[in-house]
Amino acid sequence: MKRISILIFVICAFVVSMSAQKISVKGVSHLETDTWGLRNNRVDGTGKNCAVIRVGVVGINDMQFPDAVGNVARSGSEYIVYVPESLKALRYNYKNGSISGSVNLNAYEGVSPLVQGHSYKVVFETENHVRAAVFSVTTQKLNGDIVPVTSAKLTFDGSAVALDGDGMAIVEKPKGSYRYAIEASGFESQSGTVNLTEDEISTTTDILLEPKTYPLNITCTPPNASLFIDDVAMEGTLDQLSDLEITEGIHNIRLVAEGYDDYKQTINATNSMRLNVAMQRTKKVVRFTEERSRTRINVRPGFYLTGAGHYYDKKKYDAQQWGLTFGLSAIQHFAGVLAIREGIGYGWSYLDDKEMKNSFETLPTDTTTQYVDVPLQIGFSVPFGSYNRNLVSILGGGYGRYMWTKVNENSKGKKSEDEWDYGLRLSAILDIKHFTIGADVSTSLNGKGVFFGLNLGWKFY
Repeated sequence: MKRISILIFVICAFVVSMSAQKISVKGVSHLETDTWGLRNNRVDGTGKNCAVIRVGVVGINDMQFPDAVGNVARSGSEYIVYVPESLKALRYNYKNGSISGSVNLNAYEGVSPLVQGHSYKVVFETENHVRAAVFSVTTQKLNGDIVPVTSAKLTFDGSAVALDGDGMAIVEKPKGSYRYAIEASGFESQSGTVNLTEDEISTTTDILLEPKTYPLNITCTPPNASLFIDDVAMEGTLDQLSDLEITEGIHNIRLVAEGYDDYKQTINATNSMRLNVAMQRTKKVVRFTEERSRTRINVRPGFYLTGAGHYYDKKKYDAQQWGLTFGLSAIQHFAGVLAIREGIGYGWSYLDDKEMKNSFETLPTDTTTQYVDVPLQIGFSVPFGSYNRNLVSILGGGYGRYMWTKVNENSKGKKSEDEWDYGLRLSAILDIKHFTIGADVSTSLNGKGVFFGLNLGWKFY
């Protein structure tokens, strides 16, 4: 019973001492280079931007500030307090008013009046002069990102200290020098000394852990493959990389080379590793699947510039008539190689009067013929070459043509003759990538003779 009474007395004394903990102002200053208030501005009740006061204190975790605008955030040993620019004194309280007071800002040079968006520092000193050792534990990934290491084990002054979700820890101690050590699986251990002094109420130690690394040697065919580790590209091809190292743990390895299938492997690096890789050449496949598809339709429009020699009605002209045709046509593929061609073209031809052997009722001089030509053909179109990008097409069918001829004769008689023509046409077309060459032979079923031409064009996918 006596022991219980002593224990209760000790606890009560501790609580009373904590409640009676007094604080004093250690310093007030203007943080001229701090841009927190400008980057994270907040407005007061009058619509003006606030000033920011960083309140530093160690050992008191629930201070309140009646003059604060909005919520007060806590970061390490600091409170982030937004206040109106008109504020003259910063009020505070602690433990439901057991400790309360105010900081007269006018008493400090360069502080009052506060400036919108500017940051200020108020530092409190506790009665027991406790200091804070702040730790931030991070590492750098392959892509350059800095990330926290929450699994690290921190030992400070012989005691284990837990890290939070941001890889940070705060230890409160009296002034003095303290040893610390950091250990984490897959990383090199670190240790050092933290000096907690009278001048600073908190000391921040940033620890960048270096991953444990092991030599990685990759022999590859082909040697100029590109290497990706965890989807991060290594600079240069594999034969240019030397002294390659990989961090401890599980990684995804990928090798990429033109003309070869990608190589992928997952490895668990626990020591030096050597990989011998023979990449497989990419099989030639149909790049344009619609060329071989038995269900899809492939429309390949192309412009064709056609030079043609024409033999017209010998009863009337008995002469050769030459011209050019510009046409737009499309080839559609069905069931792999079956093809249908349709299109439309415009042409112009010329007949020299010196070529004419028969006379006219009214003597003409030179004549010109214009026409609109519409082909419709069916046949076979067979792909060949790499990725089946080249085609040989043999097409047969018919054509329809509307033509009008201007006759330069004397003032008597007609100036032009409009006629319809139709017939059969056989075409051979060679497509080499985007270029198209071919030949046409046509015969008129309307007594207009035979005409032929060579095609040169550009094929659009």
